[in-house]
Amino acid sequence: TTALTEVPTEAPTTKPRRDMSTKKPQPTKKPRPTPTKKPRPTPTTKPRTPMPTKKPQCTIRPPTKKPRPKPTMPTKKPRNLNSSFKNVVLVLIDDLGQKDIGIYLEDEKGEYNTPSIDQLASMSVVFDNAYASYPLCGPSRVSLLTGRYPARFDIPENPSFDDPCLRRKYETFGPDTETIGKAFKKHGYETTYIGKWGAGAYRDADPSLNTEGSTPWVHGFDTSIGVSFYRYGNVMSHKFPYKTYKPHIPPSNYKVGVGESYYTNGTHGTYLVDQLTEEAVQVIENSKDNPFLLVLSHYHVHGPLQAPEEEVEKYSKVLPKFPTEYQIDPADGTITKIHRNNPTQAAMMEAMDRSVGQVMDALKTNGILDKTVVIFTSDNGGKSTVSSLGYPKLKGMTKGEKLRWVREGAGSGALGTSNLPLKYGKNWMYEGGIRVPLIVYDPDTVPSVSQCPATGTDIFPTMLDLAGLPLMPDKHIDGYSLKSEVQRVNSPRMCQNKTFMSRNILWHNGSNLGKAIYGTPSSSAIRRGKWKMIYNNDENSVELFNIIEDEGEENDVSETRSDVVESLNTTLRLLIEEVEGSDVKYQ
Repeated sequence: TTALTEVPTEAPTTKPRRDMSTKKPQPTKKPRPTPTKKPRPTPTTKPRTPMPTKKPQCTIRPPTKKPRPKPTMPTKKPRNLNSSFKNVVLVLIDDLGQKDIGIYLEDEKGEYNTPSIDQLASMSVVFDNAYASYPLCGPSRVSLLTGRYPARFDIPENPSFDDPCLRRKYETFGPDTETIGKAFKKHGYETTYIGKWGAGAYRDADPSLNTEGSTPWVHGFDTSIGVSFYRYGNVMSHKFPYKTYKPHIPPSNYKVGVGESYYTNGTHGTYLVDQLTEEAVQVIENSKDNPFLLVLSHYHVHGPLQAPEEEVEKYSKVLPKFPTEYQIDPADGTITKIHRNNPTQAAMMEAMDRSVGQVMDALKTNGILDKTVVIFTSDNGGKSTVSSLGYPKLKGMTKGEKLRWVREGAGSGALGTSNLPLKYGKNWMYEGGIRVPLIVYDPDTVPSVSQCPATGTDIFPTMLDLAGLPLMPDKHIDGYSLKSEVQRVNSPRMCQNKTFMSRNILWHNGSNLGKAIYGTPSSSAIRRGKWKMIYNNDENSVELFNIIEDEGEENDVSETRSDVVESLNTTLRLLIEEVEGSDVKYQ
């Protein structure tokens, strides 16, 4: 195969400050220069600079065996909070790339229709340099729940109990682990988890592989609704019946039915994102008089690509079509979608945006928006790239067959979106795999845009801090509270907290499972300030990027900035050594 037509991209100039108009007063700001255009980047494989130092041995340590308690439902504590404490709603989207949201693009419009998210952003602090803790669902979600890097739990990939080896590595995330659910419950909050869990599963077929430590109810959530225990926590269909599989002996407060589709709320054809939103609105109405934590974790926009036919037809008529939809890298057969014009994806985005609007309307209608924190984010970048190494069936296909497969897809194999100008997508350590939207609404903030680097480990402490609850630094040891950025008086388009700019952010996969399952290399990455280094464990090589000036990661400067490579490489090795299966915090 040969590479297809390149697509123009825009220059990595500073994008204009968007208007964050709101009812609250906002300081006058100087207009920013209009950016110039340049050709869009085409993701390509570039030669990597060999590392002169010895390849680190990043082994995953077996967990310490200790008896695990049987799961029991926590006893409700009396409500003892005063009126100063805030409710918290976390809206977590699956496989949503940052560039899927128009406000993150240069023209601030985008190809997808997201008016509700745009409205939320106009009331909130938008983090431009926001990241998931990992480019894959399971590890990222465990990190978000705990405020710790996935490597601390020996989680190299999505947890699956089909493989005893994965079960052993995953075992360190257990009932004794502190999570956001437990933390809020201790302070008298009503806690509800709706939708995708993705942090472990039950398998009825082999009870020996089951674990008590991987369900919402043992991690502090009073009620869990619509949680799938299919292999990786996904659903087989976004339309009723959803086929979510049966958990092993669910507790009485778990809203689950019987039969083939175990989450049975809905009728034939009911769209899951709408049904889960109805559940969330009901929780808000029922909990409005008590402090509550609500996690609405949608299965959208993860595959399978499905949406109501009339909405797909609508977008089929308006989205542009291009002679070249994908690029195939001749070096490794990697296929990347280069346009955001899939009508089914667009319809799924509209439904997801509709959900956000309904949640915000419910908060307003029930008179609690002024005492509720709302956080909107994603678990990893959009799915825009696949490799023939990860999908062996692609190897025997012609170019035309490959393109039809990634367009139409089998289950979650279809490529629904593009992350350009970011490189690649889900499963990769490039920006397209880990850069995500992060929008934080707090009643006490002035809407603004923050350039502070933030990551999934920061969600836990930020939720506590904004709610008015004490931080737990010995628990969320890899996370920082973003309150200083969310509630700042001034709103310059910069990171006013120097700690955030100098911090080290880690992504680490020390296993070979990425290559075996997805065709991605065993790799690690670190960002400090403007510099981001990716270490390829398979090839013992690095790439270095100035991520502020080159967010598309087009220009590897590892050869000319060997001093930066040496510094980051030293820190990366120390950081991996400290966090891999450890409770020691490294700064």
